[in-house]
Amino acid sequence: MAYASKITMTTGDAPGAPSAGALTLYAKTDKQYYFKDSDGVETKVAGTSGSSGSSSSSGSSGTHGTSGSSGTGGTSGTSGTSGTSGSVGTSGSSGSSGSSSTSGSSGTHGTSGTSGTSGTSGTAGSSGTSGTAGTSGTSGVDGTFYGSSGTSGTAGTSGTSGTGYPIRCVQVVVVDPATQVGTGNGKAYFVVPDELTNMNLTRIAATLVGSAGTGGSCVIAITNTGSRGTAAVAMLSANMQIEGSELSTRTSANPGTINTSADGILTGDLVRIDIPNVHSTAGTGLIVEMAFAL
Repeated sequence: MAYASKITMTTGDAPGAPSAGALTLYAKTDKQYYFKDSDGVETKVAGTSGSSGSSSSSGSSGTHGTSGSSGTGGTSGTSGTSGTSGSVGTSGSSGSSGSSSTSGSSGTHGTSGTSGTSGTSGTAGSSGTSGTAGTSGTSGVDGTFYGSSGTSGTAGTSGTSGTGYPIRCVQVVVVDPATQVGTGNGKAYFVVPDELTNMNLTRIAATLVGSAGTGGSCVIAITNTGSRGTAAVAMLSANMQIEGSELSTRTSANPGTINTSADGILTGDLVRIDIPNVHSTAGTGLIVEMAFAL
């Protein structure tokens, strides 16, 4: 069998520059081929590049895999009429897969809002007074035989009916607990539903649900702006006041007075909460209560 032509080189240090117009091909101790021109410029003979390492699969938000190393260069063919082709470099190793990133922790749930306070129960109507008992009939005369029975007494009159009636309580959040109370008209509104039509305002109260104010008083007014083009009317003849360091009109010397000539409401009326004045250091959070009855 005939073998192909080959060149065997001994590795060693780089030789000096060749004569003008010539190139020197040699192998160095790093087992790579080089050539040097007459100017002494050394150039490495590159083999064909190894195939790129396969891309690492991305983990969810993980780090990318490292790129595969390039294959070693193939040897160049010897110069001549037809130099033999350099051998193909070995393929680079595949990059390792990127590690998966851990999932972010879930956000904490918001705290539940506080429940509104229940409206107070309406007072029971008083019982009617009992009718007076009828007078007893006169007894029959004694004798051998009893006399005829006396006539029955007349029935007493029925007692008057009790004065029980339904009461409806409405609570309006005017300012949330974390916010200071400020002055102004229309700080909150309440639209009268069908169930309250023709009722009258019978009780009022206001409470600071966050913190008490200091210096002066917080003054609260209630205005019925109407629903059919009627003029707005003040539903209080004396506005409610919460004094300094107090939390409610229930302990106030000026809890407010209902205007009995403008206390009625009808379906669709727009009831407005106004605050003409606040403490010099305002309190926080305000709820206004209104009770209505027929």
